[in-house]
Amino acid sequence: MPFFPPGGTGGGGANALQNEQFIPVDDQTVFNLASVPTSAVIFTVNGVAYEDTVDFTVVGNVVTWLDTDFQIKAGDAVQVYYLV
Repeated sequence: MPFFPPGGTGGGGANALQNEQFIPVDDQTVFNLASVPTSAVIFTVNGVAYEDTVDFTVVGNVVTWLDTDFQIKAGDAVQVYYLV
């Protein structure tokens, strides 16, 4: 799991950690984030973290679920953490 530092490392300033929660519908595969991540993304379903490029991808502000062995269902707790 990636480490998110508490702030910037020099003249760039601090990054803000975003935590977005989604209430999915059955078999939902696309999740639109409010902002474009500047760093690694942590995607969890019911508290279990999944692997970027294996279970999901991120392009711009869109997260696409790829893991066909596990389908997201209504009522699952989907959370996405990322820096902006």
